[in-house]
Order: sequence, then structure tokens, then C-alpha cells
Amino acid sequence: MKKILILLMLVMLTVLVSIAMADQTAKPKVLYGEYVSPGDFTVNFWMEKFEGGGPGQEGNVLFAAGQGFIFKDATLAEVSCTYPPSGEIVCTTTYIGGELLLNSDGPWIEEEKENHKQGGLRATDVTAINESILNPSTGELSFTLTFSGSFDNNDAACYSVTAEYEGNPTLIPDASNPILQKADHFTEVTIDIQKCHKSKAKR
Repeated sequence: MKKILILLMLVMLTVLVSIAMADQTAKPKVLYGEYVSPGDFTVNFWMEKFEGGGPGQEGNVLFAAGQGFIFKDATLAEVSCTYPPSGEIVCTTTYIGGELLLNSDGPWIEEEKENHKQGGLRATDVTAINESILNPSTGELSFTLTFSGSFDNNDAACYSVTAEYEGNPTLIPDASNPILQKADHFTEVTIDIQKCHKSKAKR
């Protein structure tokens, strides 16, 4: 049953990526502004595949998807943790090689009109920084993930993303032998899209 659940999740992610990538060559009309979930758009899920062998290991891969957005293929490249007397594990992790896809299902691109398809916005080679706190006795995890830059197919538009989470993610198949962790929500996600300043460089 657990293998079927994992397979269904991966199939859903593949479908979402295919939709987001459809008609990427068309020039989208960007609606600049700051958009915050859950009010402006919804989040479907986030998950981290433990390709590195377990939580907090280099090589893990991060995914997130929601209404009009996908963030995928961000690979954990560096981790630094401290262990305060409280017993919590406080870590700063760096993910590299991520890809952000935005389409007109979200509020940041003008909706498609009949006989006129809007393209999507795409940013590659994204570096994301994650500040996290884990309570190992309860499994409660909180983190703030941030990344910013400009889009590959519209360098006049710059983005800044902040994703916050607090809760107990599900470990699959179980806590003693997890191959991924997932949750069906973020506490809040902010996607801010503005016109780029000349001094702003892609990260």
C-alpha cells in the first residue's frame, strides 16, 4: 500500500510538471505583485526524497507543488547543524539546482483566453536556503525556505519566495526506515514578483 502511495505521488508530480511546462515558449503577461498562501493561492504538498540516505543528508531532493507553481529538483548540497541544550536540532541547509515553474493557474500570470494560450515562467539553477528546527522527541519540524532570482524566459521579472512550515511531516514508509518525508501544506508561502532592477542578479 505504501509503495502504491509513493507511486501515485510521483505520478501526480509528473503530471503537474507536464502541465507547468506546456507551451513554455509563449510569452506570458506577468501580473506583478506579492502573493501569499492560503489567501491568494493554494499549496498541494511538499516532500523531500531521502536520496542521500536519510533526513538532513547531502543528496536529498526537495519538491513542492500548488496552484500554478512547482518547485522541483532542489538537491541538498550543504548542511550545518547545532545542538542546543533544549535538545532540538537547528540546521541551515543549502539546496542547489532547483527549478521554479509558474503558470496561469496562479495569480501571477494573466489567465488564458480563448484561442490564446499563456506561457509559463521558468527559473533554473535555483539555490535555496533552509533554516530548520527539529524536535527529535516529538518529530515536530519547523522551517523557513527562501530563494530568489530572475526567470530564464523573462529576465525583466524577478521573484522572491519564502515558504514556512510548522508541523509533523509524514515519514514514508516509517520513522525507522524513511525514504521520504511529506506534508500536505505549508504554514505560509509568499511569492513576490517584481520588475528587476539592473543591479539584481540571478542566484
